[in-house]
Amino acid sequence: MEELADELADAATRIDNLDDGERAMRAAFDMSYRRLGDEPARLFRLLVLAPGPEAGTEVLTALSGSPPAPRPFDVLVRAHLMEPGSSRGRWRMHDLVRAYGVAKTREDAALVTDGNAARARLLGWYQDHVTDSHPYLRPLARRSRSGRFADRQEALRWLDTEREGLVGACQWATDPEYAANGTRFALSLCHYLSWRRHFDDASVVYRHAVKGASMLGDRRLEGMAYDNLGTALRYLRRIDEAIATHQRALELFHAAGAVREEGTARYSLGITLQSAGRHREAAECHDRAQALFRDVFFDPERQARLLGLRATALLALGDTEGAVRPGHPPATRPGY
Repeated sequence: MEELADELADAATRIDNLDDGERAMRAAFDMSYRRLGDEPARLFRLLVLAPGPEAGTEVLTALSGSPPAPRPFDVLVRAHLMEPGSSRGRWRMHDLVRAYGVAKTREDAALVTDGNAARARLLGWYQDHVTDSHPYLRPLARRSRSGRFADRQEALRWLDTEREGLVGACQWATDPEYAANGTRFALSLCHYLSWRRHFDDASVVYRHAVKGASMLGDRRLEGMAYDNLGTALRYLRRIDEAIATHQRALELFHAAGAVREEGTARYSLGITLQSAGRHREAAECHDRAQALFRDVFFDPERQARLLGLRATALLALGDTEGAVRPGHPPATRPGY
């Protein structure tokens, strides 16, 4: 709710400053808006809430709660409040028109309530689709058909089309109204963003997730957000930031008692330390992570990966003998 209120206030300020002395832009928008019927007016207000520069008819259906009739689209286009987007069935509007629409929503508490409910519906709709894409993007996941996507190509096509909206919706994680669902939604984009290597987007998404999880006081979720952010920063070659971010994730997992996530964060930190040329520290990090996946969770696949990473780190140090030994990681939970 706070984020939406701030957004509405910013939009109202922009609109109030549009009078250039020769024409009152707000008055022109008001005239067009007053001529709309109830259905076109609501569609207009929903479109301004859609994240990203444009929205498809499916997104507007999710916001509305039911498929909009064709006529409201025609009315908005004729009123120059909306125009066709980059492809059939997609719509966009000028930034000033969007600012006006958001400001109109601010003027009526009932419209704010309707907007909040619309955003919640869209967030759930996005989450369902992203979750159903996961079996096609995780290498070892079992393939299961959800009915939404027939194969990987179809899932990726949908994700690519909606990418800007998906990333835009993640900012809602910082609004108390949507913090819980928004934070989990932001974290659920990890498979897609990694698959397409959209690490600039990922760094934005996970920063929103960090703020949302912190707002919730959920250390485990916050640690997951920091760990994912660290990986994105590593791919962006911001290595020192990535190391500090993974270390913060470890602190949070330790405080939350999230042992499995601790092992995953150590796995990530070890890889980042290797990227920094800190091979001895990386080998120690992999040893500690392997202890967890050997003694606590018995995860042979993760153990094998960690042994390979440890060997690579030791080879970089010239320790050939150490690299071919399996190592002797501690059996008890390591400290920091």
